[in-house]
Amino acid sequence: MEQQDIDKLIHAIESIGIVDSPDVSMPMPMHCQVLPPQPWDKKAFEESLGITLPLALVHLWDKTSGLRLFEDVTYGQWGLILWSSDRVITEQEQRIAQDHIQSASSFT
Repeated sequence: MEQQDIDKLIHAIESIGIVDSPDVSMPMPMHCQVLPPQPWDKKAFEESLGITLPLALVHLWDKTSGLRLFEDVTYGQWGLILWSSDRVITEQEQRIAQDHIQSASSFT
């Protein structure tokens, strides 16, 4: 995706408003949210995880710190959350720590 495609995507998400699904047995109004951008360091992120980010994700994180898509307005359940770069690092570190704990406990 090009930068202009990311801009269009963000604009489309912002313009969705509340989506109501009357065709389902229990209607649940949902909404989407584009979070404000936050400064982030692409080079540090890639070095931290040992990866190269897709250009589309770089463009997206330059424009927003995350997306919350199809949140159930009534019950607060999430459809999809795209985390910020900081949150990805935090979650990755926590999962690695959990894996180490589980690995260590399987040897005892």
